[in-house]
Amino acid sequence: MPEKVFPTPESFQEFEKELLRRKFQEITSEEVRREFQRLNLKAPRPRPGRETGYRFRANDLMVIAWTTWLKEEQRAREEDAGWVLIAHEDKPLYFTYPLNRTKNFLQRLFLHACIARFRIIHRPLCPKCNQYADIARGKWLKSRFWRCGRKELHDTGKVVNINWDYPLLEALRDPTTDEGLKTILRYALKFLKRERKRRRRYRERRRKEGKEVFVALRKRKLWR
Repeated sequence: MPEKVFPTPESFQEFEKELLRRKFQEITSEEVRREFQRLNLKAPRPRPGRETGYRFRANDLMVIAWTTWLKEEQRAREEDAGWVLIAHEDKPLYFTYPLNRTKNFLQRLFLHACIARFRIIHRPLCPKCNQYADIARGKWLKSRFWRCGRKELHDTGKVVNINWDYPLLEALRDPTTDEGLKTILRYALKFLKRERKRRRRYRERRRKEGKEVFVALRKRKLWR
């Protein structure tokens, strides 16, 4: 396991500034309290302090980034991981893998948040019925793709499946996309490719050693 490297107040301030510049909003203490009450949420273990989170809404979906950062104490939690998720109303539809506080933690968290933001801003429309595609579970535990299950509206009478990275790939193919944005999208896709390759190698190594994969995710204590 790589050595822990916690964010500093200065690095978190810069991270926050860039998220807010992209129209993310901080989730307030009152919002957290009311959601706990409304949904009767219970944490899997005691969690000291209030973690700073941010949200971004577009096209009936919401991105949430949890940072492990305790703003009042100006430090990160000792034991925790960062997350980025996409939700519809109260239902989480997509989670990143847990993002450990190692070197470049905030940079990775920021990139995942921005990529998720781009996905929901450019949420695909079904090519058969022009309705929003939904987020569906893929073959692997964390894999996702876009799906339109409105078969009755399709001339083929079949479900339409769309690549999870379609919003990024389509923007790259679009001749009207600004070249500066295209450079950013290419970097984002390379980042995702590296992240997936690293996880794939880890799974392959575990299998060769005769060990289970996704053990930590399956054993992770869930919120109630």
